[in-house]
Amino acid sequence: GFDGRMNVFSVGARVGLLRESFTLPAVTVSVVRRFAGALQLGNVGGADLADVLFDPSVTSVRATVGKDLFAFGVLAGVGWDDFSSETTVRATNGVGGFTNQSASVEASRRTYFGGLSKQIGVLSWISAEVGWVQGFDAVRGGGAASPDIGHTLYGSVALVLKL
Repeated sequence: GFDGRMNVFSVGARVGLLRESFTLPAVTVSVVRRFAGALQLGNVGGADLADVLFDPSVTSVRATVGKDLFAFGVLAGVGWDDFSSETTVRATNGVGGFTNQSASVEASRRTYFGGLSKQIGVLSWISAEVGWVQGFDAVRGGGAASPDIGHTLYGSVALVLKL
C-alpha cells in the first residue's frame, strides 16, 4: 500500500591502487555513501493507528580486480554494504494519545561479483556481470529481527555507447 517517492543523494569516490600492466591486473577501491532522507509510512495524527518514520543511509565499499585478456575484459570483486537508520514507531494508545519508540537500526551484508566485457566497436562495449549477495547480518539496535537471512544471485547485461 505504499505510494510515494523518495529522493536520494549519493557521494562517492573510486581510487586506483594498481594500474593494469602486461602482467598485472588493475586494482580499484570505491566508496559510496547514499543519503535517502526521511520516509514515513502511515500517519498516527491522521486516520492511521500507527506510523513508522525511517531516515536511512547506506555506505557501500567495493574492491575490484580487472584485467584485459586478449579480446575480453575480466573483473572480479568483493563488496560490503552497511545500512543504518534512525527509526521511530508511533502508535495510538487508545486514550487519545500515542506512544513513541525510537532506535538506531543497523545491518550489513557482503557481495561477490564477476564480469566480462568486450569492445564491439570504436565507441561501444557489451558487458555482463553476475554476483551473489549474502543475506543481511543480524540487525543491531531497537530489538529488531533480521529482515533477510538468505542470499540472492543476480546478473546484468549492458550495452555501453560512449560519445
